[in-house]
Amino acid sequence: MNFYKGNFRQDKENDGKNGWLIGRFMEHYRHTEKMGIKFWTFLKGEEKGHKLKYEKEAVECSIIIKGKVRGKIDNREIIFEAGDYVVIPAKIRSNMIMEVLEEPVEGFTIKAPSMPVDDSVKLE
Repeated sequence: MNFYKGNFRQDKENDGKNGWLIGRFMEHYRHTEKMGIKFWTFLKGEEKGHKLKYEKEAVECSIIIKGKVRGKIDNREIIFEAGDYVVIPAKIRSNMIMEVLEEPVEGFTIKAPSMPVDDSVKLE
């Protein structure tokens, strides 16, 4: 087979890559430096570990597919719900998951290009 067929929910649970589906740190057909795609989910209380951050070089797009969440982008608090998405340029501070308002919150994040882990700078 010269392609990869997967299920994003099963891959998130089973492959130990924290929800990442494709990117520079994946293997075989899921490896690419052009972009990274992650499926994520949060329940109330799990957002406590999600920190304010910025990307040094990558552009980030997050898409909410289920639930409702309060986030912060460039010092502005915003409510996101199913169907909403946001494109965040590099060097803009953000925390998409400050407070889960309707659980579960599920979404995808796409980063381009797929950068090493140190491109994401966590802030206090």
